[in-house]
Amino acid sequence: MVLDGADKMDTFFPDPDNQAGEHLAKYLPQRNGHIIVTTQNQNVSSRFVDHNTESIISVSPMTEEDAISLLEKSWELSMNATWR
Repeated sequence: MVLDGADKMDTFFPDPDNQAGEHLAKYLPQRNGHIIVTTQNQNVSSRFVDHNTESIISVSPMTEEDAISLLEKSWELSMNATWR
C-alpha cells in the first residue's frame, strides 16, 4: 500500500484531546503487508512508525527516473525478505 502526500496528522490520527471522529490509521494493515508513506511532515512520519525513527528513510528531492529506481529496489528487497 502506498500513501502519497500524507501530510495532515488529523487525517490519519485522532487528536489526543478529542478522540471522536473517523481517522484512517485504524483501517491500515497492522500485521501483514507493507505500507510506504510519503510525507513532508516529520511528525506524521514519526507517528506512522510509532516513533521508531530508525524506520524512517529521509529522501531528498529526486528526478522521476531516480524515484522509480528507488521504488523498484525497495520492492525487490521487500519481496526477497518476504519469500525467504
